Amino acid sequence: MEQKRYTFEDFCEIVASLRGEHGCPWDKAQTHESLERYLIEETYEAVEGIRRFSETGDADNLREELGDVLFQVVLHAQIAREEGVFTLDDVVQEVSEKMIRRHPHVFAPEDPAKIRSWDEIKRQEKEGRRKMGKAPEEIPAAFPALIRAVKAQKKLEPETVTAAEAAGRARRLLEAFDQDAVSPEDAEKRIGDLLYEICRLSGTVGVYPEKALADTVEEKIRRRNICEIP
Repeated sequence: MEQKRYTFEDFCEIVASLRGEHGCPWDKAQTHESLERYLIEETYEAVEGIRRFSETGDADNLREELGDVLFQVVLHAQIAREEGVFTLDDVVQEVSEKMIRRHPHVFAPEDPAKIRSWDEIKRQEKEGRRKMGKAPEEIPAAFPALIRAVKAQKKLEPETVTAAEAAGRARRLLEAFDQDAVSPEDAEKRIGDLLYEICRLSGTVGVYPEKALADTVEEKIRRRNICEIP
């Protein structure tokens, strides 16, 4: 018997049914706020699926994890629809407009007047948001700290710093630990400053610090596991 093939429209109806009168009690009880942790968890699992696919070619796992992220997106849109705030079509419309607007070299290559840099387009979008009375783009507090540091440095400290300058700042913070007896509170502050400078150094050499640290931790765990195998 041939397996039924579901379309994206079918999937949206499935999610709406889960939230419907005769739907699932758990799904019906969810709110944007209650789903925050699941969106974060599913996103991280999708990242793990990408790494697993890269290492093993496990496409089935990656497909499943991407589906779980998609479920979260559609579920949030369904809740917003029920609240009368926006619909999934609105989400698709807005992101489509954004992608076309931010890639004029792809969608309007025949019009040189529209070819602008990504940063210029972002600045114009921000100015447009101000004129419309919308809140300016912020750096989400929910970001992991290393990612948030990278975003903050790009947004708040756009001046160019060389790798040598960034390394020097980090080195001076490290040397201070040898010179001073510090309290736990002071040590926490200094380590925070050091990690911030490490993120700056990462940016100057084109390394994404969140991935760099994740890869190193994974390598340490694997080495430990290998050593413990009898």
